[in-house]
Order: sequence, then structure tokens, then C-alpha cells
Amino acid sequence: MKPISLVSFLLLCCQLSFAQSTYKATVYFDTDSHVLTKESEDELSSHLAEPNITAIQIEGHTDNEGNTEYNRQLSQRRANAVKAYLTSSGIAGELIKISFFGEDAPITENQTASDKSLNRRVEITFYYAPIKVETPAPIVEEIPEPIIEPVATTVEYVPDSVTINNTELYAALAKQVPTYDFIINNKLDTMLKLPSGMLLYFNAYIFDLANEDCRERVRLQVAEYSNRSYAVLGNMTTISNGELLYSAGMLDINAFCNDEKAALKNGKKYKIFSRIPDEVAEQQEDFKGFYGVKDASGQQVNWEQASNRNFQVLEREIGCKVCNNGGSSFIYKEKKYSIFRRIFTPKKVQAQRRMDKRRATKAYRARKLLKDTDTRQVSNALNCGQNTNVEQGWNYFVFTPRRFGLTNLDAFWNKVESTFKKERTNILVNVVPKNNTQVYLVFKSRRSIMVSSEIRRKSYHFKKLPKSQPIWVVAVKQTDEGDFMMGMTEANTNNKQVEVKFESFDGAEPLAKALEKING
Repeated sequence: MKPISLVSFLLLCCQLSFAQSTYKATVYFDTDSHVLTKESEDELSSHLAEPNITAIQIEGHTDNEGNTEYNRQLSQRRANAVKAYLTSSGIAGELIKISFFGEDAPITENQTASDKSLNRRVEITFYYAPIKVETPAPIVEEIPEPIIEPVATTVEYVPDSVTINNTELYAALAKQVPTYDFIINNKLDTMLKLPSGMLLYFNAYIFDLANEDCRERVRLQVAEYSNRSYAVLGNMTTISNGELLYSAGMLDINAFCNDEKAALKNGKKYKIFSRIPDEVAEQQEDFKGFYGVKDASGQQVNWEQASNRNFQVLEREIGCKVCNNGGSSFIYKEKKYSIFRRIFTPKKVQAQRRMDKRRATKAYRARKLLKDTDTRQVSNALNCGQNTNVEQGWNYFVFTPRRFGLTNLDAFWNKVESTFKKERTNILVNVVPKNNTQVYLVFKSRRSIMVSSEIRRKSYHFKKLPKSQPIWVVAVKQTDEGDFMMGMTEANTNNKQVEVKFESFDGAEPLAKALEKING
């Protein structure tokens, strides 16, 4: 072969290897519209004249205005509008693949109107078969023309969101949350004090008990999630229909007659007293009572607001003694004395009765606070000894639930934070999602905890966060071998991405101990 023939052959190979096979185009839309503009149609038409189109991938997007689910649907309509135009122009429908992302894949920060206009887009990728170039005839030797077969290219949409199963992890961590059992008498008015200082008050004959054996022995089981670490262990996040709450106390209350659950009598209510957190005392009027409702998986809790008639804020002292009778319950009951018993009672006993009456007088404020209209005299009827506790000057929320189960006293962030709706941000936590793995954001300035809004293939995505808030990022997981791991990182909601470094723990108990760090 002569040198000139060899050079021609090499030039041909280079031309084939660098031939263009894809082209990307972008069309833009007006606000809340999926109608193609004249400029968009011209842009699409300019690429349809190109021969050998083998596939077209269409991706729809929106800005961040409006509801997330609505934006996802709008991006789908925009993608379908582009597909309809291409098919009407003669492109076979089976060559076109569409996907839509709503507001989740912006190319700008959506800070200005110009930024948002760039996010209201549909991106189209055209795939062409490699250009077929005829081989020039060799000068001396005839070189066979290479045979180039067109390669059909299909692009399949891979969802960005993933679903994981955390059932085993939640069950293992929940065992580290202490529960408290109380045995109470249904014939007496009863007040219980929990370790956090929350009070529960039950009027006499409040339980619906068919079994006579339980009339004086009702078992009350209470799990308390008042500190942040217990809330994380119990997977108790503070979200109500997608909005962030901060809590003054979360409880899970259940009553039992023997081994069967007991319910409240129809129309009866009990009272929950919770102290106003110091950091939000100025916003006390914004707190409301909530009932917790678990989702279909039985894990995530959504807090549904109860009637405002079941809630009030009291700014009075609790001017009575709360007595511990050995861990069972704290009970106040009425004492009555007839005239006959007064006359024939020894002086020592009468002196004791006068003391009881003075105690009842001191408990006047507590009686008024509890709205105990059925009890004319409230006195300490138990032999409490020295194990008493007087708590005065506390401001309390009072919530009167109509049922047992998950109850909470909360306020919405966006109701009390003036800049909440205007200044929101998103965070990506770079933890690879797997089964029995969960990531929490724990706010330092409020009693607020949330899990990710969306779990992506390589990260956990948290949306609509208030800006400039100090947080803990807590990631916990249980491996396939049953080992526990946890990572805790201090961050701020202004951070766009957060890295978490995991540490191994020899069981769930030491993990729970290390998690207490977030309570400070």
C-alpha cells in the first residue's frame, strides 16, 4: 500500500470515531403553564430535520413555587406537551421516553424571577445513529468499505427516590425508651407525676371497666418522649401534615384491666399538665394539643390537632403538695365527717382533722386549677412521710384529651416565626440509604425532630427548613449482622450538604447512652 492510501484510511477512521451521536435542547415555559411557546416549537423543529433519530429522552422540571406534588404533576404535563409536538411532527412514539422531576432538580437556586424562569424547563436529548461516511476509493488498492450498523439507543428512567424498611431498627431502639407503670384506684381522684415534671390527673370513675376485679387496680402504662434522645429512640418526630412543630411534651398513654386495654367512659376526659419550655415562654398562647396517628407502616407519626376546646394555658401556681406513695400514684381524695363523729371523737383525732382541713385550704388553688367541682374538700389522704415535692410558680399547659394513645402539646414553627415562610432551605445528608437506616435532624433551639422528606439513591433530603437554625444531624443504622452504628454531627440549616461519620456500638443500650449528648 502506498503512503497516500494509508493516510486516507486513517483520516476516515478518525472521522467515524468522532461523529456526533447526541444533541441536547432546552425549551422554557411560562409560570404554571405547560403550553409550548412559538420559540419552543421553532427550537424543536430545528432538530427534527436531522436524519437517523434513534431515541429521544424528555425530562420535565418546574421552579419551587407552589405545592411539591402539584409541581411534579406540572412537570409531567410539560414533558407530555413536548412529546405530543414531536409525535405530531412524525416522530414514532416508541422512540420517546419521558421523565419528570418537579422542583427537585433545579439548575439555579430559585432566588430571583430570572432564576425561576430557567427552572421552568424541559430538557430534550436527541440520539442519532453515527454518521455514515462513504470510503473514498484508494489510489492504488481498493479498500473495502466498512459496514456500519446503526445502533438503537434507549434511555430508561431510573427513579431518584428509594424506599427502605426500618422495622427492625425501630423495634430495637424503642426498647431503650423507659415506660412507667402505675396501679391506680378507679374510685379515687388520682394525680400522677412523671419524671419530666408533667402531671396527669384522672377523676374518679373515669374508666369504663366491666370487670369488677379491676375497679381498684387499673394499670396505667406511660411512655414519655420529653427529651430529644428518647424521641429519636422512639421515632417520635414533630411533623403535622408536612409542617414542622416544636413540642412541650410527647406521651404514649395506655390503660389496662388485667391484660386487656381499658377505655375512658363516654364523654369523660383526663388532664395533662405540661410546663411551658423556657425558650418559648413568650409564645405560650400558640401551643395546642395534638393526637398522634401512625401511617400505614405503623412507624411514622403524624400529629393531628385536637379541638381547641380541649386545651388551655394556665398561668397560676400549683400551690399544693404532690406526694409519692411509693411509685404507684399521687392521689387526692375527699374526706367527709358527720356531726355525730365530731362529738364522740377524741381530741387527738379532732386535731388531726383540723390539720387535714388546713391542708385542704392550702390546696384551694390546685382544686381550682384542676376544675374539680365535684370535690368540696381536697386533702392529702396518703401517708406520704417526707417524700413530698412542692412546685410553685410554674406556668402550665392543660390538655384534656378524649382518648388514650399518643398525645402531644405543640406549636407550629410557621405560626410564631415571622420569617419562616420567606426563608426556607434544603439539606442533603450524604448517607447511603439501606434497610434499617434512618437520619434525623434535631433542632437545638426548639424541641423539634424530623426525618427526611425524601430518600434518594445516595442521600437523605430534608426540605422546607427554617434558615440559620443550629441542629444535630443524627444517623443510626443496624447492619445485616445485627451490629449498631451511629453518627452525630453538629451543623446549621444553612449548610447545603452534611457529612456523617459513623461509630460502632456494642448493642442498642450503649448507643442510647451516647445519644444523650443531644439533650443538652
